[in-house]
Amino acid sequence: MGTLDNGLNRLDTKTGAVTRFLHQPGNAASIGGGRIESLALDNDGTVWIGTQYGGLNRYVPESGSFER
Repeated sequence: MGTLDNGLNRLDTKTGAVTRFLHQPGNAASIGGGRIESLALDNDGTVWIGTQYGGLNRYVPESGSFER
C-alpha cells in the first residue's frame, strides 16, 4: 500500500502484520521517497515503486531493501 507521505506499507495476509518502509536520507537501500505515486508488478514478480522525488525503485524481497 502506497501512502502520500509515509512510504510504503506491506501487509502479510497470513499474519496481519504490517511492515512500513520509509525513506531514510543517506541510506541508498531505503525507498527513494515518502510519497508513493505508483506501484506495479511485472511478469517476473518484481515490485516497482514510483515515488514523487525518489524516482523509480525496485523492491528486493531477499534483503527487504530497494534499488533505485
